[in-house]
Amino acid sequence: MQSKYTSLILLIFCLFITSGCASPTIEKKPPLPQLQPLEEALPESLYPEEFTLNQRIILTLDEKEYDFIGYLAADRKSGFRAMTFGEMGGKVFDLAFAGGKAEIFKKPENMPIRPIIEGVIGDIRHIYFQPDFHEAFQLKGEEGKSFFIILKDTTEQTEYHYSADKTLYHSKQVSENRIVREASHLDYKIFPGWDKALPSRIRVVNHRWDYTMDITLIKISRGIKNQRVTRH
Repeated sequence: MQSKYTSLILLIFCLFITSGCASPTIEKKPPLPQLQPLEEALPESLYPEEFTLNQRIILTLDEKEYDFIGYLAADRKSGFRAMTFGEMGGKVFDLAFAGGKAEIFKKPENMPIRPIIEGVIGDIRHIYFQPDFHEAFQLKGEEGKSFFIILKDTTEQTEYHYSADKTLYHSKQVSENRIVREASHLDYKIFPGWDKALPSRIRVVNHRWDYTMDITLIKISRGIKNQRVTRH
């Protein structure tokens, strides 16, 4: 059964590759109002310096849904290790990013790596890791009710949209004035193991590869237990 499930995943991502390369759905970003240089510190990360997450992940591709159990071990200073498991419990993906380099330890046989590195690994980095940047700007909403921060680095920028109480509710990555990916951070709750409210649901829309991921947080633990970020 697990072999059959893996074959199905391979077929899914072959379609994924075709749609991503042939006609990528990349939305143009509208022009922004005049931005002001950021004068205060960036809001603190929602997550500990080191953490482990258990998640349920639903991938929506071509109007079909595919269900996974996800495991993420992250050190925000160095990188992460991410694994997904299929409905029969077998490992489908084993991915890592550390030292500026992506590593793929396990994937369905013959599957191309571009949608994994540019898609899924890029999504994880966007959600949980602050990008490198040269300049930071802030745009405040009316009467201080909301604001967003932009981190710019050469041709790319990342936007973080906050409510008035500094709750992150939306983020996006833009490259050459086109939206690559965006994430909605939803339904904040306190989870045992960490004292800050975290989004219990995150919806990622990847415009470059034309798919959606709905991530439900099941459990968080501080630190990385029994798992290295990289294989070695």
